[in-house]
Amino acid sequence: MKFVPLLAVICLSFCLIPECQSKSVESQFDAYFANSRYARAANGKEKKGKKFDPKELDKPLLDENSIEEEYAERMLVFLDGKKTKPKNMNLKQKKKSMEADLMDRHPRGPANEPRVPTKRKKRVFVSEENVKWPNRIIPYTISSSTYANTNGINSVWSTAVNRFNEAGCVKWVPRTSETHFIEVVGNSARCASFVGYLRRSAQTLWLYENGCVYVDTALHEMLHAAGTMHEQSRIQDRENIISFNWAPVSSGSELNYEGYPLFNAREYDLSSVLQYGLTYGSTTYMYVNDPDLAYLTRITQNDLSFYDKAELNAFYRCADDCTNPPVCQNGGFVKQVDGVCSCECVDGLTGTDCTQLDTSSGCGGTIDLTSPGASDTIIMNGYQTGLTCTWLIKGPVKTKIRVNVDSLGLPTSSQGNCYHYIEIRDYLSGSKGKLICGNSGGASFTKKNLGPTNMMIVRFNSAQYNTISPGSGFSLTVTAEPSACSSSPCKYPATCTDGATINDYTCVCTAGYSGTNCDRVDASATVSDSFEDDFTTLMTHGTSGVDFQWSTNKYHRFNTIDKTASDGDLMAALRNNFFSTPFYYYYVAKMETSVVFESANRCLRFDYVIANNDIGGTYTTRLTVRVYSDAAPSTNEFITNTGNEWTTAEIDLPAVNNMRVEFEGRFGYQGLAVDNIRITPLLCNGPDPCDGVVCQNGGVCEMSGQCNCQLGFSGEFCENDVCSGNTCVNGVCDRTSSTEYTCQCDSGWYGPNCDVDPCLNTNCNQGSCEALSETQTQCNCDPGWFGSNCDVDPCLNMNCNQGSCEALSETQTQCNCDPGWFGPVCDVDPCAGVNCNNGACMAQSETQTQCSCNDGWSGDFCDLQLVSYTCDFETPTESNCFLVESSSDQFDFTRNTGGTPTGKTGPSSAFTGSYYKFAEATNRSPGDIASLESNIPFNAGTYCLSLNIHMSGRHIGSLRILTKEGSASAVTQQQYTNAQSNAWFSFSKELSLTSSTKIIIEAIRGGNRNRQHKGDIAVDNIKLTSSSCPPASGSGGTGQPGKGNGKK
Repeated sequence: MKFVPLLAVICLSFCLIPECQSKSVESQFDAYFANSRYARAANGKEKKGKKFDPKELDKPLLDENSIEEEYAERMLVFLDGKKTKPKNMNLKQKKKSMEADLMDRHPRGPANEPRVPTKRKKRVFVSEENVKWPNRIIPYTISSSTYANTNGINSVWSTAVNRFNEAGCVKWVPRTSETHFIEVVGNSARCASFVGYLRRSAQTLWLYENGCVYVDTALHEMLHAAGTMHEQSRIQDRENIISFNWAPVSSGSELNYEGYPLFNAREYDLSSVLQYGLTYGSTTYMYVNDPDLAYLTRITQNDLSFYDKAELNAFYRCADDCTNPPVCQNGGFVKQVDGVCSCECVDGLTGTDCTQLDTSSGCGGTIDLTSPGASDTIIMNGYQTGLTCTWLIKGPVKTKIRVNVDSLGLPTSSQGNCYHYIEIRDYLSGSKGKLICGNSGGASFTKKNLGPTNMMIVRFNSAQYNTISPGSGFSLTVTAEPSACSSSPCKYPATCTDGATINDYTCVCTAGYSGTNCDRVDASATVSDSFEDDFTTLMTHGTSGVDFQWSTNKYHRFNTIDKTASDGDLMAALRNNFFSTPFYYYYVAKMETSVVFESANRCLRFDYVIANNDIGGTYTTRLTVRVYSDAAPSTNEFITNTGNEWTTAEIDLPAVNNMRVEFEGRFGYQGLAVDNIRITPLLCNGPDPCDGVVCQNGGVCEMSGQCNCQLGFSGEFCENDVCSGNTCVNGVCDRTSSTEYTCQCDSGWYGPNCDVDPCLNTNCNQGSCEALSETQTQCNCDPGWFGSNCDVDPCLNMNCNQGSCEALSETQTQCNCDPGWFGPVCDVDPCAGVNCNNGACMAQSETQTQCSCNDGWSGDFCDLQLVSYTCDFETPTESNCFLVESSSDQFDFTRNTGGTPTGKTGPSSAFTGSYYKFAEATNRSPGDIASLESNIPFNAGTYCLSLNIHMSGRHIGSLRILTKEGSASAVTQQQYTNAQSNAWFSFSKELSLTSSTKIIIEAIRGGNRNRQHKGDIAVDNIKLTSSSCPPASGSGGTGQPGKGNGKK
């Protein structure tokens, strides 16, 4: 999650012309990607001890919305020395995300449009306070008239508000009389919100009824309204985690990926509510640099992620209200909710300061590796099921935790899913980790250089599938590896390799850069920046005398024309923002070099565009390039429009000490973008010793005019290739010097020339040969075959009768019995000799059976016929009705069709069929009773009584359902008093009846005067069945929507 930055709250938006302003949106894909991960229903933390059905994992294809699918995507299964994924993963698009496709919009508010300053404004950073809601309160109201299903939006919104309010000190509250508030509307086809506090009477948040009414979508938009932007827009660190496929990104969706300098308290969070999914349809838009972490962009998140909550509390400074805030350790943070300050801990840790472990008894623990290079082991051999174990591994500073899997024996399903697994959090401790299982050790996991590298959480779970027998267990070695690279010493960008101690490291520099930290440029080097890696190479953001910052974009609008970059996919552009803060003309953004240049003559070249929509006035867009050094700075200004086309500029850079180049953009009426900045040796128009020198095969012409050849090439122009005419038969030539090479053999081939096939004379029968070395092979047998040459079938002489044989090893088999058969060889039929009379026998185990009765029969052996009575009043006399009018009451029920004679009371029609009975209140006195009572003897037993009731009107009395045993007093089973609903509602209850039991249904006239007659009580569809009530019926009345009375 990403909040508005101190220095960049106003640098985001798109263009100035009216056509663009009317359509300026954050994204047409936002709804799709915001929802593509959330179709499964769950909350943030995994539920300890939750049990799953192991049969689900044997399905050939998992339900894409199931929790099993979520876990499968996290799994790395190591079988027979190979890393695999479950075969039944289902990565197709989620139905819910498709419904929300193309509906997200984030319009620019009035504050975002550039303003003419009334006086010269001092250039300072815009405070992020401008986008925050005052007093951390966000009032809201729901426009019920824009939703057909108000229950749906109310339920989803209530859940989202509860989730948000539980996360910290920012509260969404129903509006009372507040002037500024959020209005949730559902009749516009978009999921959308303004970004931040707009200071307007009704700030709209759109949740379209047909596609946006989901908890996660609501949270996504609520975070925008609170002042956030997308995770993938974090320009300062996104390139370490994700990369982009810019080719399919259109001008309408580009703003989803635009890079902004954002305020962040925590590390990049792939599981954030505001991180988009990686794909749209069959097209991939983003990649996770570690593909094994891609699951974090898809997993269930019907809550804010752990780091969303941390960012929210930091941005709104929730802990500032804490008198004595706790000191949260091990990645936890202080959360303040309703004045209560506490530590929010990562899953697996607990306690007031996050130092205690949430772990099963007898396993888990804290492992303190007190010195660099120290290691310890975690061994779980002969484990039990039902365990959730947690280990907290900690090392000293400048170390990275590494986990080596020495041995692994954790069971898997037939589709390769983990029944029992180890969770390794090598990304962020507060995110869900990778799950590993299988039968092969050898894997290694190192904490990523993201957040604290000297801490890792490892968990083990044998509880979710506790009916599955344990495997052999596992053994892990955990090490605090020395890591000087954990402080990211290499620059522009470079690859850092750790050395033997915490201070040893090596930087492998990008071409053009040199020095210990790759922060120097030699006189003969060429360096450039086309912003493909945002501002992490040659150019970085300036911080002195700026109002906002440059953003990186694929498209930028110049007048009415969308332009793409002059080189590569991205450019640096000036844009006003989406955030709810004032933005003024002549705001300034800067970018500058920070590398150390060796003193030498150079040439600066760059491409730029200034739009041609000159409209006069003072505020003309300006690009100023300044060159600073020990001498006086030089200034070059560009203000003339380029006709909306890219133009290349050249500036000589004479040899000076401490050179620094600065690009200042001053926001005006015209659009401005810069791209393809390059600094090359020699002055721009000076003689070039490399003119006419064409170095081949990747060679580079140096200042001397000589070719510097790549490894393996030689000659004046690097034209000689040592691999030319190589003898690598089944492999590739690997150049080791300008005169020597070695052959890198394809899999299965050996020898100096890769022409030796060790499997040539090996017969593996029912299997395949695998070469282990030039002289060693092994046979990998097909399922069911064993032996060194895969010629042993353990099932050959095994008779499994009513089942099939499965080979477990060369000497062990088991019979898998057909349904209904049991025993070691599937010859036991537990139903033999069982008479189920009016039903069928079903074997539950080798010794247990159960009779499944035909309709109308019950009992252990289906020998009891069900008795059923129905009073639906469709005919004046009903042969199967068990109720008659009582002779001991003041008046009778009336059989009726349509509405009752009195307005504003009674139903408008029967619940079922055409007729029903009702107790008419007109011409009756308060307290008068109309009764129906049973007139037949019942066989002793349990019965289910059910009926539908209508009680609507100002003068409704009571309806009582009673039972009476012989001459004993009647017992009330249920009573309803006063109006219950404008619709029919249902009642059901189990009754224990005997031959002397009477069932009585009484309607008591309400009101306190005779003329108060809006009190008609109706009953219909009365049923009595000699069986238990279905579970869904409950044990009491429930008000359920039915047919209303339709009277006004």
